[in-house]
Amino acid sequence: MLNGRRLHLGTRTSPMAMAQAHRVRDLLAGQVDGLDVEVVGIQTSGDVWRGDLAMLGGKGAFLKEIDKALLMGRIDIAVHCLKDVPGDVPLAVGTVIAAYLPREDVHDVVVFPEGSKCGSLAELPPGSKVATSAVRRKAQLLRARPDLHVDRIRGNVNTRLARLDAEQRWDAMILARAGLRRIGMEHRVGQVLSLEEMCPAVGAGIITLHTRADDE
Repeated sequence: MLNGRRLHLGTRTSPMAMAQAHRVRDLLAGQVDGLDVEVVGIQTSGDVWRGDLAMLGGKGAFLKEIDKALLMGRIDIAVHCLKDVPGDVPLAVGTVIAAYLPREDVHDVVVFPEGSKCGSLAELPPGSKVATSAVRRKAQLLRARPDLHVDRIRGNVNTRLARLDAEQRWDAMILARAGLRRIGMEHRVGQVLSLEEMCPAVGAGIITLHTRADDE
């Protein structure tokens, strides 16, 4: 126990977010013998909303409910992907970034539907449909291949992969290699994009821990 109480880690409820939080839990437990850590899943407005994130104020929609729980004392540590933390908005008042995990692979990758004969973007014929949730990826992809159609897709990575295989609407999908690795799906990588082909997001591959500034 920590000062006679359990330590609560807050995170989104997606499989990837939960895997990240459990990794943090195990690392903390390895530092302090007998530490009691509970992972608390919190559904955010960004996870529920299926429209354009800009209508909710951007990617900060993935954080605000978790930050609120942190400030109210429901959780002691918020576990986030650093790339989901807006760089142009101050952290919630009274919170600080307390730690980072070592940075993982920052590359974006191309995933193809099961049974696809394509193994790279270059093999996709003109007019092929590629799914991605990121404006960053869409802009860079169309700069290199303006002949492709890029569709927005939302949902956690597990759901996106299932839709890619089941719906047959898209010929490829762009995802983060680190994310696929965290959920045990790295075998789905069809092509690793070089950093020249796809510049990664700021904070890509980094898990960060937020705490209350006054919580000694």
